[in-house]
Amino acid sequence: MSLRSPITRAIGFFLLGLRRLGSQVFRSRGKRIRYTITGVAAAIALLVVITGISLGLATSTTVYDDDIDYWVVSGEDTVDSPLVDTNDPQFAGVHDAHDAIAAIDGVDTTTPVLSHPYSVESASESDYALVHGIIDTPDRDSFLGIDTDPLPEYPAEYSQNDTSNIAVLSATTSNLLNATVNDTIEIANDEYTVVGVDDDATGGFDEVPIIILPLNDLQVATGAHQADLADQFVVETTDPDVASDIADIYPDAE
Repeated sequence: MSLRSPITRAIGFFLLGLRRLGSQVFRSRGKRIRYTITGVAAAIALLVVITGISLGLATSTTVYDDDIDYWVVSGEDTVDSPLVDTNDPQFAGVHDAHDAIAAIDGVDTTTPVLSHPYSVESASESDYALVHGIIDTPDRDSFLGIDTDPLPEYPAEYSQNDTSNIAVLSATTSNLLNATVNDTIEIANDEYTVVGVDDDATGGFDEVPIIILPLNDLQVATGAHQADLADQFVVETTDPDVASDIADIYPDAE
């Protein structure tokens, strides 16, 4: 028997699956499918895009470019690891680690990032969005291409023990929720005032609904504030020598 027939059948099944999936996506009104697609797209966004710059994932090699970005993610969880295993390994004590990374010579800006998909409601609409919690600093202009200036700056206007209950929306999120500046939205049963809508986002995932909160707000919403948890760190630098210094802070990270 030739290989052509099984291969042809396999391709046929694959194309049929794509057609059925497309039919569900574009004809079904069920939000579960859109939720799944948002999650997949968001996961890709996390790995590929940050601050509107082509992301350099640095492990054993260094990416030389106008801007070198390190995306620091949790590695293997061990007894001696500072990573805390809650479903997926996370970083603990991230505010202290943020201060330590920011103090490294050559680091332009950094932030721990906590991410969670939520069903979000406004006064008239509800939809799913990927919510990111970050630490904004005077040196940071954007996150995922979205202007972060409306967020409280760390440490001058930021307290780890308080929540700000403010949010910045991407244009896609604003349109889906029919919400703009000064409107109130609800995330995980907590109300947030919209303080910014970025109509000029340049992150490259314009169709993914994104909401940015101060890190502590999302930590409190998810219970991550008790161990000061985050999923990963973003480090922006043009100095490749900082990699070893970052590794010293979280030795089991990648």
